[in-house]
Parts: sequence; C-alpha cells; structure tokens
Amino acid sequence: MDVLDILLKAPPPNGQATTISPEMKGALNRAAQRDEQALNNTPAPDPAKVTKVAELYLSAGDTKDAERVAHRLVQISPTDSRGSSLLAEVALVERRPADAERWAQKALLLNPRDKKAQDALSFARSELSVQKLKKPVVGNFEEARARDLERGLAAATIRPSPPGQAGGAFAAPDPKAAAKAPDPVQRVLSGLLRRGYEKMRLDDLPGALGDVSVHLDSQPEDTEARLIRAEILLKLGKPAPALADIDAALAKSPDDPRALRARAATLYEIGGRDPEALTTIERALALEPASGIGHLTRAKILERLDRIPEAIAEYRTAAQLDPTLEPIVEAALRRLGAAPAPSKAVEKGLLRGGFLVVSLGLILMGLVGGAVVVTRRARTAEAAAAAAAQERTLRSGDLVAGQYRIARELGRGGMGVVFEAVDEKLKRSVALKQLQGEYRASAEDAARFLQEARLVAQLRHPNVAEIYAAVEDGGLYLVFELVRGRSLDAVLGAGVTPEQARGIVAHACAALTAAHARRIVHRDLKPSNLMITDEGQLKVMDFGIAHQSLHGGTFTQTSASGTPPYMAPEQAMGSVSASSDLYALGVMAYELLAGTRPFAGPDFLGPKMRGEFPPVTSLRAGLPPRLDMFFASALSPDPARRPKDAAAFASAFGACWS
Repeated sequence: MDVLDILLKAPPPNGQATTISPEMKGALNRAAQRDEQALNNTPAPDPAKVTKVAELYLSAGDTKDAERVAHRLVQISPTDSRGSSLLAEVALVERRPADAERWAQKALLLNPRDKKAQDALSFARSELSVQKLKKPVVGNFEEARARDLERGLAAATIRPSPPGQAGGAFAAPDPKAAAKAPDPVQRVLSGLLRRGYEKMRLDDLPGALGDVSVHLDSQPEDTEARLIRAEILLKLGKPAPALADIDAALAKSPDDPRALRARAATLYEIGGRDPEALTTIERALALEPASGIGHLTRAKILERLDRIPEAIAEYRTAAQLDPTLEPIVEAALRRLGAAPAPSKAVEKGLLRGGFLVVSLGLILMGLVGGAVVVTRRARTAEAAAAAAAQERTLRSGDLVAGQYRIARELGRGGMGVVFEAVDEKLKRSVALKQLQGEYRASAEDAARFLQEARLVAQLRHPNVAEIYAAVEDGGLYLVFELVRGRSLDAVLGAGVTPEQARGIVAHACAALTAAHARRIVHRDLKPSNLMITDEGQLKVMDFGIAHQSLHGGTFTQTSASGTPPYMAPEQAMGSVSASSDLYALGVMAYELLAGTRPFAGPDFLGPKMRGEFPPVTSLRAGLPPRLDMFFASALSPDPARRPKDAAAFASAFGACWS
C-alpha cells in the first residue's frame, strides 16, 4: 500500500493518466475492488474511504468505476468537495472539458481551497478556450453588434469606455497583486474573484456568479467585486439583485460613473422607475460626458418617456462618440422614423483591415468573445423587415398575431415585457408577455421554448395562472391568464398573520403538487410570482420559465436561473429539481412568519451551505417551537433532508400547529 499511497499523492499532469505498468494497474484495481467491497458492508461509509477507492480506480485508469464511486461520494456527502473534484479529474482524463469545468466549479463552491479542483478548472478552461476559438461566428457585423448590445445594454454600462474615450478605469483583478497578499486565505479569495471574472469573459455566467459570490461572502466591502457580480447578474437577466450590488458599490463610491450608468440602465430594465433612471444617467454623464454608451442609455430612457426628439438627438450623439454603437443607433432611429444618412466609419474599418481593432474594443467591453468572421452581404428588404420586427416596440392599440390588442404595459423583467391585452376573438382580457433576450436568439431556441411552453400550457389547476397560448409574430409571445390582485410582495409589506401564512403555504403546495406530478419545475419561485387575487385565491405565476425534463427519476436542469434570496444552494451550482422549488417555498414560508428572509444577503450562498439562519421563533413571539425543526429540514443544504415532495411539505408545515 505504500506504493499506492505514493501514486495517489502524484495527481495526473494536465488531465492525463500517469503511465504505469499493467501489473501495477492490476494491483491498484484489485485494491480498489477490495476496499469497495468492505465499504459495501458498512451501513454508513466513511467519505474519506470512498474518496480513496475512487482515487485507486482513477490511478488504475478505470475511469468508469472511478466515476461511479465519485458519484456515490457526492450522494452520501453532498457538501464534500472531493466527490465533485474527482468527477472533474475523470472528465479531464476522458477529454470532456465542459463536464470537467462544471464539476470543478461545484467543488470550488464547496471548498475554494480544493487544489485538485483548481487545477482541473484551469486545464478545462484552457481547453474550452481553444475550442471556442475554433468555432467562429459568421454573420453580418452590424446586425450581430446591434443584437448583442441590445441584449446586454445594462451589463455593458459597467465595462470601461473604448480606447480613446474618457473614463474606463476598470481593470480585471490583478493575479500578481493577489499572489503578493500575505494572508493565504486572502490569496484564495482574490483567486476566486479572478477566476470569476475570467469565467464571465468566457460566458460561463453561473460559474462566474458562484466564484464571485463566494469571494463576497468574506469580502463584502469589495466594490469592484460587487460591480463584477452586478454585470454577471445583468447578463443572466437578474436586474433586481444586480441593482442591490450596484447600490452597495455606490454607497462606497457615489461618484463612480460606471456604477451610475449601470444603475440607470438597470432601473430601465426593471421598469416603472424611468424618471429616477433619467436623473441617474444625467449625473453619470455630468461626470463622464464623452461616454457613448451613457448617451445611448439616456436615449433609451427618453424614448420610453415619449420624449422622442430628445431621444433622437441622444442616439445620434452616442453614435458620434462611439462609432461601434452605430448598428443599434441606426435600428433605433429607423424605429422612430428618423433614419440617418448611413455612416461608413465601421464599414471602412472592416474594408481596410480595421476589424481587428474594432473587435478588440468590443472584447475589452465584454460584449463579444471568441473569434468573429465577417461575411459582407447586402441587406435585403426582407432582412431589414425581420430585424425591425425583432426590435418591435409595442404600444397601446397594436395588434399581435392578428388577435391580441395591446391595452397597456404592466411591467418588465429579465425575460421580457408584460402587457395587458384583449383577445379580440374570445373577447377576454389576457396578459401578453413579449419574450426578449435568449428566447429570441435563434430559430432553434424559439422552437425549443415554444415546445416547452405548450407542455406547460397543459397544466390546469386553480392555484396556477394558466397559459393560454404561445405565438410567434416577428418575435415570441406568451398569452396567459390575467390575474388581478396583489403579489405576495405587497402582502408581505402589509403584514401576514400565522393563519394567513398557513393558507398561502397550503395553496402553493397544491400548485406545486400539480406541477411536479407533470414533471414541471418552476425554477424561480419567489413572492413576486405568487398572486393573491381580488377574490382571495392564490395563483402561482410564471410557470412559463419552468422546465419539463425529458429524463426519468429526479428531473433536473443544469442552469443557475433563479433569484438568489430564494434559490436552493444546489441551484446556484447548476442542479434544479422539485426539491429546489420546495426550498424556495421554505424561504417564503419563513418570510411570511418572521417578516424577514432567513438569509439576509447580499451574499446568500455561504450561509445557505452552512444552514445558518435565526430560528423563526426568535423573531416572532407565539409561534409553535416545532417550526424551528421544520425549517431546519426545509432549508437544509442537503436536498435529501428536505420534505420529499410538496404534499409532505404541506403536511409537515401544518403539523407544526397541531
């Protein structure tokens, strides 16, 4: 066993298996089988021994058995980083860098000091970078630029100005400065921030969010990290939590033009606060008047305020200050009926070999990544019409799909804009959601979303807001039941009695029971997605972003979509299931009773992983003591310790009061 220990202490270099003799491989494999047999006869296997068995299999080159045992370790000890780290190593040996990156990220969320996971992530990221560079994006430069910037305007405001413009003091976390930090813990945290920034640049947004959040758990005063996380959240379509980070950064540096621009753009994304957004962007422009993207942000706000002449002037100013903004400016001016004389600044740059300079500027702004190959082609009338339809701004009186007449805008979010409309065929009021961002990115994405939306539309339950239809009309739209009442946010603000809380939880559990029975997971359960109708009935909203798994057993979605205060810890690491919905409901049940969330934030993941929150009975007098035990289970970081389903959740919660 001394030889085996020596082998185990020498990890395979660069994800390659160590070269050993067939005899030694056989000895390692036999030792692994012997130790695994011993573990199988143990009621509660020691995670350290399970780890060693997996390492023995891996050293013997038996990746199949190594992966099997590593998965077993993840199951019996979900908060132990070693299982995920081993799975990353296996994936590297099998040349699966995407899987290696995913498992290494999970390991580092559990233990930022896991050296094997750090190495695996580095190797995987390098390989993925090479693969990305080998897959160019082919298309018209102006169209691609306009589309990318339109999707990521709020996030783009945080990036520095292009070369030659004022401002732009932002710099990526400095690895040399991190290496000089005398405290090893500080070096690890700085390393996490650097890796998070690099992941963001590689479009690994869930992984970036995890790394930066862990960094902020221990360094909450790091304003640069807060702006990095805000950019990640904005790219993920989460403007509300991004705004919290931006405001925290502004509290420390109130005259930071980047943060002010980001705040204005984020308020625009959230909707309903346009005057405040306008005041904020004007303050940013007073500090940095030559910011093209600042003027673009002001133009968009003015357009929504129906101050059209001023908006047109601002759009033109934005393009003059930053020629790379011309595609989106031209699209906006066409939309407003004020198309300018075409500028050749960008086209000339491309024809003279200047594309490299323009592309580098965009990469530095965090707006495009990888290699871009430009093919010049004439824009046909059909292509122009399609682009205009994609950018369509709906106004009162507009008709969608020949059936739905727009009445008024109800709100905006990361997924799109919601309008009240009238179904002229069925003579009823409906809610119409105009989908934006990733859901209109390609024909394939549109087809996938429509298929899922139609599956969700089959869900019928009194406590679920019904989806009536999913339609296309130059874009994607969801038509669903118009619920008149108050969201749970407003109810929480007014105060809730224990009896009311019990009723809300019971009805929410009924909705989830119906959804989960059809293998539909909500993924973003939160107070704003629960409505109390004027008749006093609870309705769960936005099952339109739910995911119906095509797999058996536990159904999961590898995405970190969700809202940080309510999402389960495993959801932040990419795994979504019915248990994740129940965790979010547990957070809301706690908030209903205590008047505050169990995890205050803005850094949520660390306390969730440790299960640290005040007993609910310490925050409100007169609550039954059994509730503390209930929430210890419902908010456990280990999904296996939570109620097994929504019916069990309702039963356990109700039993606390008997």
